[in-house]
Amino acid sequence: MRRPPAVGALVDLGRGLRRRSGTARAQLRPVLAGRGPHPQPGTEGPADGPVRLVAVCRDERAVLHNLMQLYRHDLSEFRDYELSERGTYAYDYLDLYLREPGREAWFVRVEERLAGFVLTRIRDDGVWQVSELFVARPYRRQGVGRVVLRLAFQSHPGRWACFVDDLNETSKRMCTDVATAATDGDYREQPGATSGAGFVGTGYELTVPEPARGPSEASS
Repeated sequence: MRRPPAVGALVDLGRGLRRRSGTARAQLRPVLAGRGPHPQPGTEGPADGPVRLVAVCRDERAVLHNLMQLYRHDLSEFRDYELSERGTYAYDYLDLYLREPGREAWFVRVEERLAGFVLTRIRDDGVWQVSELFVARPYRRQGVGRVVLRLAFQSHPGRWACFVDDLNETSKRMCTDVATAATDGDYREQPGATSGAGFVGTGYELTVPEPARGPSEASS
C-alpha cells in the first residue's frame, strides 16, 4: 500500500519532559529572555508569497485540536497511536503551546485559507525545535511544507533541531532539502536518533543565520 504524503511527520524530541521543575524553569528564564517575547495571539508571523504563519489565539484552541486530530491520524501510519473511546487521539501538550513561554503555536494559511499548523519550542539548552508540523492534504505536493519549515526556522535565527520518523520518507526529504538550503549544506544529520517518546528516526541540527541586512540598515 502506498503511503500518503504525510508532510507533517515532525515530532517533539522532548516528549518525555512533561513538566519542568521550579529549578529548571528558573534556569530557562535567561534563555527565554534572550529570545524575545512570545508572539501575541493573532500576530502575523513570517510569510512567503501566499503562505504565512499566524499565531494561534487561545479561543482558537478547538480549531488547533481539530487539526491535531488529522495530524495524529496521519502519523498513526508510522506509530502505534490508538484512538480513545471517544474516537480521538490524545496530545498532552496542546494547552502548553497556547500559554507557556518558550512555546509557539502557528496556523498555516495559504491565500488566507487555513492549511495546517506548526508548533515550535525552545529547549532548556537554548535550541529551538520544530515539534509538530502539519499541512492538510489539499496543500501537499506543492512545496507548502517546505515553505512552512523554512519560515519556522527564520522566525528565530540561531540553533534549531527537528526529528523525523525513519518510515516517513517524504518528511525526511523535506527536512534535508530545507536544512541544506538554510545553511548551504552546513548542518548535521543524526541517523538512528531516538525521540523522547522512544521513536527511532533521523535528527537534524542546524544554525540558521541572521537575515542579511539591506544597504540602509547596514549604514544606520
